[in-house]
Amino acid sequence: RITQRKKFQVSTKENTIQIYTDGSKDAEENTGYGYHIMYKNSGYSEIGSLRNFNSVFQAEAHSITASALKLLRSWNTENQNIIFYSDSQASIKSLQKTKITSETIKKCNNTLNKLATKNNKITIKWIPGHSDYDGNEIADSLAKMGSHSDNQHKHIKIPHKSIISKLKNYYNEAHINRWQINNLHYDCSYPVNCLLKKCNFNLPKLSYIILNLPTKSLRILLKIITGHNNLNSHLHRMNMALEPLCEFCDLQNSGIDPIFCPDETAMHIIEDCPAFAIQRIHHFQNFRVTLTEILNSKNPLPSTLRNIIKFFDKSDCFKKVPQFTKPISPRR
Repeated sequence: RITQRKKFQVSTKENTIQIYTDGSKDAEENTGYGYHIMYKNSGYSEIGSLRNFNSVFQAEAHSITASALKLLRSWNTENQNIIFYSDSQASIKSLQKTKITSETIKKCNNTLNKLATKNNKITIKWIPGHSDYDGNEIADSLAKMGSHSDNQHKHIKIPHKSIISKLKNYYNEAHINRWQINNLHYDCSYPVNCLLKKCNFNLPKLSYIILNLPTKSLRILLKIITGHNNLNSHLHRMNMALEPLCEFCDLQNSGIDPIFCPDETAMHIIEDCPAFAIQRIHHFQNFRVTLTEILNSKNPLPSTLRNIIKFFDKSDCFKKVPQFTKPISPRR
């Protein structure tokens, strides 16, 4: 049962077996359990570790199971008043359910029922954590020690939710690392990295903001982010333009040597193409600006994205007709 924190009291009845249980998981994912049995003037403790993928919930429940098994198998406990103390409300509430789906909780429930068939009176009580109760503090220390114990219990199945969560985190980190390291996709990785930094690398948050844009705005933003558009840099890779160079730059009046003319990309258009200097001043208050500087403004990301999309929409650069409507033969 779960009582209010203020009303909680440790039992003072004589001839009562009191068991304090706990589970632990540290920053390095080490998972362990520990329990401490107190009876009259004697005590017994045990620790153990679980696999890193096991949850702290499983560790908490397994500590109850392990202590109950000790009473059953080693001590053959009968006709006793037994109180289990646990600071895990989730474990206690799971044991109270009529339908149990967790394998760890099922085993815990079955073990407690077997212990009850020995004419033992069993009570499971919630104890407030870190409240200076001696037995609970001992169990807490034991669980932390257990997370580094060689006595590992590998039979406890890894929960399905933990597997999904681990996979998502792994591929999310791998995806971000790939974009940060891989320079071969600079046209795409540069804007994505800038957007992720604005969101503190919170990919779900960025996805939510982007997917809630209107269809037309989303189409323009995807052309900016992916680099898949009708600008010469992409068309040249698709063999639909003779050169990747920017057609908007006025080479004769700007004094730029055609050899050093930049590729026609979305980043060149928004950052430093001379043909769009006036539009940049109007939208970003500067004739030359970087995407990082644009996103570092105090405006929230949705507002900044709308301004960027409006800049490209007004520039009509994505509306230009390709030189060739079909891929040309590769030059030999």
